[in-house]
Amino acid sequence: MLPPWYGNDVAPRQRCCGPISWRPMSTGRGHVLVISHGYEPMLHVSGTRATHMARELTAIGWEVTVLTVDWSDPPRPRIADVDGSVERSLTESSPRRLAIDGRLSNPDFDPRDIETSVPEFSRSPLKRKVDTFRNTLGWGPYAPWAKRAHDAAARLHSHRPIDVSWAIHGDDSSHAIAHRLKQRLGIPWVADYKDPWDAFHSDLALTLQRWVTRRRLRGADGITETCAAQAAADEHTFGRRPAVVYSGYDAELMEGVMPERSGGGFCVAYMGAFGNSHDTCMLRDVFSELAQRGCIESGEFEVYQYGSSIGQIRGLLGEAGCASIAREFDRVPRPRVFSLMRGADVLLILPLTSSKGRLVGLKEIESFASGSPVLVLGEPLAELMPVVRACPQVHVALTPEEGADFLEAESGRVRAGASSRGEVNIPALEPFTWSVQASRLSELLVRCRRRPPSRTSESRAA
Repeated sequence: MLPPWYGNDVAPRQRCCGPISWRPMSTGRGHVLVISHGYEPMLHVSGTRATHMARELTAIGWEVTVLTVDWSDPPRPRIADVDGSVERSLTESSPRRLAIDGRLSNPDFDPRDIETSVPEFSRSPLKRKVDTFRNTLGWGPYAPWAKRAHDAAARLHSHRPIDVSWAIHGDDSSHAIAHRLKQRLGIPWVADYKDPWDAFHSDLALTLQRWVTRRRLRGADGITETCAAQAAADEHTFGRRPAVVYSGYDAELMEGVMPERSGGGFCVAYMGAFGNSHDTCMLRDVFSELAQRGCIESGEFEVYQYGSSIGQIRGLLGEAGCASIAREFDRVPRPRVFSLMRGADVLLILPLTSSKGRLVGLKEIESFASGSPVLVLGEPLAELMPVVRACPQVHVALTPEEGADFLEAESGRVRAGASSRGEVNIPALEPFTWSVQASRLSELLVRCRRRPPSRTSESRAA
């Protein structure tokens, strides 16, 4: 059960800027501004939540504008200024993109490399600390983008009044924009934590980050989290009760893809890269155990990692003495990710419980939905256990020996023409689809929006 929704009254809306041509549009439930540094067409997973939620909110009657970076690849021939970006967005249908060209902040911006959207760090440790201090108090790590994005949102608001904004925390910059829009224009905002509030801060900066976060959240009209465990922790820290809105998965795409096998051996696949939140020790120790049993010498096992080209899985398995079975590939489009998931003999999951925050990973839900056997290396979060118990093909290993036992037994079943493979999209996963989660988000946005929906917008759309 989700925590109750809540919202606060807000100040009257102000107006700004002059006329721009625009396309009439029915407001439906109102106009929501989704603020996210990542959005389609970027391939990085950081754009997934905004991309799918924007589509689903549009489908249930919201007018959606996504305030983001322009990730067009190749970049557009001409760099648009803020006014040009607003004007272009107003010709689009919902979900429209109000996308700020990354080259305005960094002439070397590359839409295929998310790191080029971050200002270059100084080599001076003291200067880096000063920059971190300034960004934490100010516009966040993407300050050049955030300032322009804020101005673009204000211009948009003067032509298509915004009823509520939903700011996705992959970083502080999105929240800084929404916070200032509330202060300047009285636009209600909902703070979303796709990633925990303290995920990207060292212990030295944590006290300041906690103070800034508490200050911003006092002005937020709602909070959403992707994990009940993290929501409970944040409620204790900040005294605000978040609503749990998971990142969903695309059930239709999972159902429609054709399974694709990787190689000819027993395929163990890991999708994505490892991060600070992943505990990789169990994975290393499982394959060390398999090597000691002589299972690796036969050449039967092959371990594939898709979404990382930096030698992660090879280095990890090298510590276990079996780097030769590692196969690494860069990011692939999501339809192929689902095909590879469905074609794997075993999918590996590392619970996101190693860092300060707690996360329910989209990869976990998608892996469960694929029907392929899944080996979870470590104890999942309690909120996921009902789903784990409903998926007979999912095995949780709490020791390296248990993990090695499962892989050894499953490889034997595959050699015998059998498998632990289960059903695709089992009913227990239906609540985790994007449409269900978007409906939950919509309920909160309705409670927090300026009521009634913008009469100015309705009269213009008539």
